[in-house]
Amino acid sequence: MNDLYTMFKNLSKLITVFFSVLPLTALAAVTTTFTTPTAADPFAIIKNISNVLIAFIFAISVIVILYAAFLYVTAGGDPEATNKARTILIYGIVGIAVAALSFGLSSYVIQFFGAPAGTTQ
Repeated sequence: MNDLYTMFKNLSKLITVFFSVLPLTALAAVTTTFTTPTAADPFAIIKNISNVLIAFIFAISVIVILYAAFLYVTAGGDPEATNKARTILIYGIVGIAVAALSFGLSSYVIQFFGAPAGTTQ
């Protein structure tokens, strides 16, 4: 009976984490707008490269979170496996936070270094 209670308790935690992270997966589907860069416009090239890298970081972070959820479900109450899954989940959340912050930071840095107002969108 105690094992069943522990299993439902862990499952409820996993469902809570899943549904709180689920809206963040929409951020991984960000459509990037590419401007046609010219040789005289290095800011557009930098912005395009940063948009691709940020989308890649989002996608990898979502995959890491799903992997952590899988590890958590298959831990079977093992404290070591649960701690490993929790650590991996934290890394995935940090990855999403870094990608979200870097999206705004890249626009700010490009504007700071004197890009024209229409360069970054």
